[in-house]
Amino acid sequence: MRARAATGRPAEPASRRAIGTLSIGAVPTALLSSAVCLAVYLLTLAPTAFAMDSAELAAAAYSLGLAHAPGYSVYLLVAHLFTYLPVGDVAFRVNLLSALAGSACIGLLTYQLKRSLGSSAVALSVGLALGFSYYAWAVSVAAEVYTLQSLLLMAILVLAWDWRLRGRRSALVAAAGLIGLSLANNPATLLWWPGLGLLLWASPHRKRLGLSDAAKMLAALMVGLSFIGYIPWRSAAEPAFVYVGWYDREAVFKHPDLTRPSTLLWYLSGQPFAAFFPALVPSEVLAGVTEFIGHLWALMLGVGLPLGLVGVARQLRRHRTWALGLLAVGGLHVAFFAVYRAGDRGLMLLPAFLIWSFFVADGMQIAAQGFHPRWQMAGLLLPVALLLVNWSYLDLSSSESSVRLARARLRAARAESVYVLPWGEAAVMHYLQIVDGVGDQVTVVNSFFVDEETLGPLVQTAIDRGRAVYTSQANLLPAEFGLGQVGSSYLVIGSQGVPDE
Repeated sequence: MRARAATGRPAEPASRRAIGTLSIGAVPTALLSSAVCLAVYLLTLAPTAFAMDSAELAAAAYSLGLAHAPGYSVYLLVAHLFTYLPVGDVAFRVNLLSALAGSACIGLLTYQLKRSLGSSAVALSVGLALGFSYYAWAVSVAAEVYTLQSLLLMAILVLAWDWRLRGRRSALVAAAGLIGLSLANNPATLLWWPGLGLLLWASPHRKRLGLSDAAKMLAALMVGLSFIGYIPWRSAAEPAFVYVGWYDREAVFKHPDLTRPSTLLWYLSGQPFAAFFPALVPSEVLAGVTEFIGHLWALMLGVGLPLGLVGVARQLRRHRTWALGLLAVGGLHVAFFAVYRAGDRGLMLLPAFLIWSFFVADGMQIAAQGFHPRWQMAGLLLPVALLLVNWSYLDLSSSESSVRLARARLRAARAESVYVLPWGEAAVMHYLQIVDGVGDQVTVVNSFFVDEETLGPLVQTAIDRGRAVYTSQANLLPAEFGLGQVGSSYLVIGSQGVPDE
């Protein structure tokens, strides 16, 4: 019979206990990896609003407003609490949430790898390697939703392991609650459900479950889902900041009534971005798959792809349902986001990279068994290399140019003027108006929320009413409008007129 530890549980195989010269418990290992990542993230954290969605999310969190679809209600509520921290400006405080959530996610990953593989060296090497990969690091130094989303997924996986291994009903109920919370935050996490269902169902302990357990799980799920209520609640309150809707010809922003079930479903299902949804076009699918393989190759400097493939084969032999569940969670996520037509889709794949790290760790453990224990710590050279390679690309500690430029533009603009800008630049201006009250007299128009038929008449209407019209890009406005450069922007100085259709 297999020897048992004093706790009564099966003792770890000697081969597992012997791996790595660094032998510390799962919790200290997790705390170490989390602390190291947090230190790096704080040193490279953006000091204020950054590009992409950073400024938008900070403004929405500060004002308890509405962000772009599908809402991220849980994120906004948590981020709102961070806006009360007595440090830095509002955007910096929301950036802190990304750093904390990102480092906590790496800590949980390291914790789970140590528990499942028994090797502190492998757990630290892979955990820190993911933490210092471009994709994980990039979303941990500025306000983004992906770190919290990945943290929730990692917590669910830890609970799923506890349920499968020890049959703890409390872990199962907690997992159900976090699944509901994840869905409330981002309905796209519904893609995880088949894989998570397999992970939770394929356990011998399920035979002990009764109706009361099912009721508790359902209740926990509904409690998590209840956070969706933030969206209709805030929509009814008509907050100062809303990033769903459209501009009319008078440059007035109209937002839909999200208290209506049909409109709420439209918003939660991401329909405002339907143009970015994947299309079953062979060339696009092939390009997306190729790009994803490239991401896996670059994720850990080429090492992660072969190690991950070895790990997949090993897991399928040893823990088939666990491996299949993980592959389903990551695979369905990739199936949608790898061919999503947005420029930052690589960052959206962070949950898939998190899943892949499990297999990388298995592959690394196999590779480590061929070396003397004192050399197995050499795996830590991988995160060190990633740290050195990516630091210069991801150090945002001096990145204040977007805010400085936006502030200068708002202050230089004429009173009651209209500023037409692309998404990232408009969001920074909106942030300054909402949070700092800079340039409130300027109407900032995010060009994403203006269709081609409306943009020309919008500009012409402003001109007819004597309002100055600015833009940051010469090709953003219709060709019939003449432009003159004014500082870092362009001012409309004439037009041939736009017919009112």
